Amino acid sequence: MLTFLLFLSHQIYSQPVITSLNVPDSMTTVSFKYCSNPQIINSPSGPNQIWNFTILDSCSTTSGYIYYYQSSTSVVVPTSFDSANIILGTSWIDFLQINPSIYRYLGWNYNNTASVIYYNPIDILRLPITYNDSFIDTFFYTQSTPPFGGDVRGTVTILADAWGILFTGSFNIPNVLRIKTHYYSDGQLYDLSGPYQYVHENYYLYTFYSPNHRDKLVEIRTDSIGNLGSITYQDFLNPILESNTNSYFDISPNPSSGKFSITNTRNEEIEINIFNSFAKLIYRTKLESNQKEIDLTNENNGIYFCVIVNKNNSTFKRKLIKHD
Repeated sequence: MLTFLLFLSHQIYSQPVITSLNVPDSMTTVSFKYCSNPQIINSPSGPNQIWNFTILDSCSTTSGYIYYYQSSTSVVVPTSFDSANIILGTSWIDFLQINPSIYRYLGWNYNNTASVIYYNPIDILRLPITYNDSFIDTFFYTQSTPPFGGDVRGTVTILADAWGILFTGSFNIPNVLRIKTHYYSDGQLYDLSGPYQYVHENYYLYTFYSPNHRDKLVEIRTDSIGNLGSITYQDFLNPILESNTNSYFDISPNPSSGKFSITNTRNEEIEINIFNSFAKLIYRTKLESNQKEIDLTNENNGIYFCVIVNKNNSTFKRKLIKHD
């Protein structure tokens, strides 16, 4: 491992600039895993960082969740969120506004019984953004979660504090930009059954973005003095591969000179995603029959990862080896 880290440290990578968000298409799903109290070291600020996330191995059994991305034209949007153009979720729905210069959070709604509406929304990112860029934004929201209700005000301080390479047990992702967000809020919520409830939040988020990937790659949450609380990451980063007995598809031949045949024994629609060892998505398609040929003959020899998502949003992973 030490030799590998030294090799990474001597490679030259360019400072990343996030010019736009690779917003998922309507009805796209992105699978995330969640891990509490991860045993990682949160590195200090600075350029040319090497972020070791091989710890994701130990998160393999943690239950995950799915982000469902929908356009505002595909669902009924409450009037309070009529400026949203991205709808995230199903029963618990987050409303966001994304355009070429901003990534903004508008609030959430849960089954039309509870909601938080940001009348002064939070700017998550202002684009383009690169290392050492920063801004401060204030917000104000009204919460209606019976029997509670009330107003909360706060401030977020955003700083692109580091950049470098992120690696897991499977992938090495260069030119990753880390965004440090300090979230601070105060307010009071009225309780119909008693006195006001004081609301105070003070924490940090460290969010890792890549110009080549949709949404965040990894997000770490700490308390106000830096104690680690949780880590959220895109499921494809997890290096643990599903065993053959846990899936219902087959890939052959493997290894191959570039052409792989995927057989779906249940004959149901699945989504096929192929990543290279740098976690770059090089191929995506949907399979609605029982067989599909994947052609990687124009790709370099090496290891690739096939991530398949079925209609229930279960994720299966296989390693592909291309060798002429």
